[in-house]
Amino acid sequence: MAAPHHPIAEQLAWLAAQPIEELTRDACQANLVELGRVTRFVQSLHARIAARLDEVSPTPEADHTAGTRGSAAGSGKDTRRGRGRNNSGEAGKGLGDAMDQGEVSGEHLDVFLAIQATLPPVVRQQFCADDERIVAWATHYDVDAFRRLLRGFADELRRQYGIDLLEQQQRDTMLRTWIDERGMLRITAAFDPLNGLSIRAALDAELEALHREPTPPNAPHDPVARQNFLRAHALMRLLQRGPTRSPGHRAELVIVADTTTLNQHGEPSIDWGLPFELPLDALARFYADVERTTIVDVTRAGTIRDLGAQLNLGRSTRLANRAQRRLLRVLHPTCIIPGCTSPFQYCHIHHITWWRHGGATDLDNLAPLCNTHHSQVHQNRWRLSLDIRRNVTVTLTNGDTITNTHAPPWFDPPISGVSSLSP
Repeated sequence: MAAPHHPIAEQLAWLAAQPIEELTRDACQANLVELGRVTRFVQSLHARIAARLDEVSPTPEADHTAGTRGSAAGSGKDTRRGRGRNNSGEAGKGLGDAMDQGEVSGEHLDVFLAIQATLPPVVRQQFCADDERIVAWATHYDVDAFRRLLRGFADELRRQYGIDLLEQQQRDTMLRTWIDERGMLRITAAFDPLNGLSIRAALDAELEALHREPTPPNAPHDPVARQNFLRAHALMRLLQRGPTRSPGHRAELVIVADTTTLNQHGEPSIDWGLPFELPLDALARFYADVERTTIVDVTRAGTIRDLGAQLNLGRSTRLANRAQRRLLRVLHPTCIIPGCTSPFQYCHIHHITWWRHGGATDLDNLAPLCNTHHSQVHQNRWRLSLDIRRNVTVTLTNGDTITNTHAPPWFDPPISGVSSLSP
């Protein structure tokens, strides 16, 4: 069902007339396309009115909150967008104009404002002047892809001016605490990537230890809420008694060096398992600073050594071993379900043919699933299948299928192993 292309008011009227309960999957997607345009236009109106209130009201955010009957946080976001589109050079103006046309979202503008705010003035000026490139990216890419492109552009400008990103990130380290309306202690923090990796590794080790113990009786039943609950308890244990030192509870960070694709400086790209990149010399600093974390560099081509039977355990054990987990981390940085971006380290290793149905703990029968999709596979009886190149097909309860290509282009099955830079 194709939607007509009219002005925003007519698009909204068309949407309001749709029989939502009768829509097919394709029709739902068509409606979402049109709804996205309307939503982006409304976001633009909020930002423009917030910017005008900034000029005419002594209490702009309070007036905005009263007018929308929303929250102070929401009003603050609209005010920042309004100020940002007017005070961030040609790129800010261009993104604002594109929002007016329903082509760019407020989230795109948020990403732009957050990244440009981290730049020194001389770099920020050049960054904000490149409006054609930035607006084109925002128009053609989703928010996550836009963020990656902007970060790469900002990093390249920093290189040109001889500015060390990591040193700047270390200066920006912060932690804030406050008490919310329910009397709960809230914490927000920002750490540079090297310290962030160490902190997350320690949290993951404690989280793994908690998963081996009986689940606390007051833990939520929802799998995502339960994971967040246990992560909070992992932090409390770290603060109260230090890290678990049992060898079985030691975390492992898998850092992937892609030697098949070099950047403009002749360096392989480094996948740290986080949505940022670091220069190669940071790896050496990380080795020097971290004591309790095993780091494995899985090289994607050229130095893979044969692991033989380590990748195929048959029915001898239900749990994937270290070699299998390392290789799965390289092949699948995220949950294998199409469209899911949950990182590998927060996924379960799932048997494609279930263990209780006779499935083997072999590499070609294993794949990462996040908490949410692991529950859906088991509760809704979704069926997964992998082809020889590890492209996944998901057969849903109603018989519909969705597919996705997960394996990187260099993958040449059967893959044979992993090389380790540290014990």
